[in-house]
Amino acid sequence: IAFRFIIGAILMIAVFGKTIVKHLDQNTAVRGAILGVLFFVAFFFQLTGLTKTTPAMNAMITSGHIIFVPLVTWIFTKIRPRKINFIACAISLVGIVVITLDPSEGLAIRSGDLLSLLGAITFSFQVVMLSLMCRESEYKTLIFVQFVVAGFLSLIAYIIADGDFSYLSNFNAMWPVLFLGVVCTFVCFLLEGWCFQYLDATRASLIVTTEAIFAAIFSLILGMDVFTWQLLVGAILLFGSIILMEVVTSRQNKKLLRQENG
Repeated sequence: IAFRFIIGAILMIAVFGKTIVKHLDQNTAVRGAILGVLFFVAFFFQLTGLTKTTPAMNAMITSGHIIFVPLVTWIFTKIRPRKINFIACAISLVGIVVITLDPSEGLAIRSGDLLSLLGAITFSFQVVMLSLMCRESEYKTLIFVQFVVAGFLSLIAYIIADGDFSYLSNFNAMWPVLFLGVVCTFVCFLLEGWCFQYLDATRASLIVTTEAIFAAIFSLILGMDVFTWQLLVGAILLFGSIILMEVVTSRQNKKLLRQENG
């Protein structure tokens, strides 16, 4: 986590240095720092959970953050979500329960899945705040500060927990880190910040949740997951709730638009 965000921050300042310096005021720094703390906490939960569960399970549960986004938006904007949001939330929670319950252990929930769920909830706060803050501050500067803070906190946590930097001498191990820093951090979250200027948090998050589909596919192909009825039913419930929310919301918006236009 530390090195992927440090790489992302270096690329941000290298490519957008002039813009960042121009817009880096106190308000933007504070907003970016808040996003960075949330980012660190979310990734800590998600990746710690990943060490105790499978990639597909982790991705499916993390995708559930889309359901929490309208509720978190309600907290910050005081705009009450529509009924469909609550219905979709209930369906999604059932899907998460189906995925996380381990039949061999009765009604026990795997610790990795629970940590992944905490990560999803934290991501929902980060997504909503990013969506709101991108309308008040220059998004590339926000992303840069977010990377710096998340990278710094991750590095401190690593030094306290382990502090073994011998991994840096393993050239083969650094390739995945470099890929995470360049593609999955710099490119991915730069595009996300750009999109949040034009899309609301719920719609943008809906698109981001397709990550879980690709994660599950690659995890099954690489043999890191075994296809089970739990994974299938849970995935159907999770994505069904997301599609239901989007379809109903889209129809309601079109109906409201027609009424406004007479």
